[in-house]
Amino acid sequence: MTHPVAALAESSAYCRNCSLFLGAAPGNYCSNCGQDTATHPPSAWEFLHEFIGHYVAFEGKLARSLALLLCRPGALTLRYLSGKKNSYVLPLRLYLTASIVFFLVVKIFGAGNLSTSEANVEPTQADELSGQARTPSPIIGTRLSDEGLQQKPLLSLIDCTFATEQCAKLKGYLKDRYQNMTVDQVGRQARDRTMSLVPYAMFFCLPLFALLTLILYRRRKLYYGEHLVYAMHVHAFAYLLLLAIALSPKAISEWLYIVGAVYFWMAMRRVFGGRWLPTFLRFSIVGLLYPMMMISMIGLTMLAAVFV
Repeated sequence: MTHPVAALAESSAYCRNCSLFLGAAPGNYCSNCGQDTATHPPSAWEFLHEFIGHYVAFEGKLARSLALLLCRPGALTLRYLSGKKNSYVLPLRLYLTASIVFFLVVKIFGAGNLSTSEANVEPTQADELSGQARTPSPIIGTRLSDEGLQQKPLLSLIDCTFATEQCAKLKGYLKDRYQNMTVDQVGRQARDRTMSLVPYAMFFCLPLFALLTLILYRRRKLYYGEHLVYAMHVHAFAYLLLLAIALSPKAISEWLYIVGAVYFWMAMRRVFGGRWLPTFLRFSIVGLLYPMMMISMIGLTMLAAVFV
């Protein structure tokens, strides 16, 4: 009986996908369907390479793309819009690569200098005398003087004095969802779910950012898709910058915020053109409105983590 691999070798003159005759000396790929003509069994490395190639931009294009992205603000966007697409990582893949690396590193090593934890705050003298050191609430982020409050069931803290009908419905929904879980348990679950949803929330912020620049530069007559390319590139840089801030010493991370502000201003001016003062005014508007949009989106994400 002929082994399947040997049978493949005997039929190497034909494409195994579309059965096209490849000739006596077939090339590496079928001219009809594009499938490779190799007959050897797939290796583990091929599977790993295929996975990385689909989900992470890990090819030679990455070095060229990062060099432009990091060293010449806005240049990568201009080259893509001018038609030079094949030499660089596509905007969406570059954005996804940067976001995957950022959230993966933060999940493994922590947020570093990006964290706003107040764990190092010393308890007051009154707290020490009463034996009630204040601890941060895992749900609303404030500090509670009663440690035992976190161990109480969440439903026991909901008082239906006002809007009794709506409150009763809310309480019934939370009872079905969380049963008798404590405030601490609900907080941890909501925090973990929020962290898993934040990458998706940030992805949905991209169209909002592109819409904002479209409105500010409406006289440039650029398509919305061109603004979206710019949004993906500056967000990819933002992820890499935040990663550097998280992993750098505090003295360096404070300067990186200034570097980031200068970078975004230069990228905006290089991509959209214009004098420096109008560019600065538009940059200021984006810097004011876009963080509010992101905060609103993250707030909705937190609500979804608790109630959905």
